[in-house]
Amino acid sequence: QLMDEWGLTGLVMSTTIAGITNMLVIMLCYKLMIGPLGIRKMFTETATFIFAGDVMGVIAQMLYPVLLGFGSLLAPLALSRGVALFATIGVSVVVYFAAASFLGLDQAKVVVLKFKRRFS
Repeated sequence: QLMDEWGLTGLVMSTTIAGITNMLVIMLCYKLMIGPLGIRKMFTETATFIFAGDVMGVIAQMLYPVLLGFGSLLAPLALSRGVALFATIGVSVVVYFAAASFLGLDQAKVVVLKFKRRFS
């Protein structure tokens, strides 16, 4: 019925509704048979990961053109692009783990502690 009236949009909508319904039923059955899922903890950690990733992305977007402009003064274009890219990636990794540690993510703290142990 939806396919005749709405075409591909109806097909996508019905598939999405079926997927969400299945997920809700599975979550309900899991909660009844096994126990709580810890949805709040999962949501807060996911939101924290997304926020730390957003901070990293903004820094990378601002840093790459600056490094590219600075590097083009010192080296040929192809070399300066590569150096600017690797420097941006390195700074982005540091910014991500700093933001994740600041926001209290346990996984980021574990990685930072392992790096400190290895290099100190």
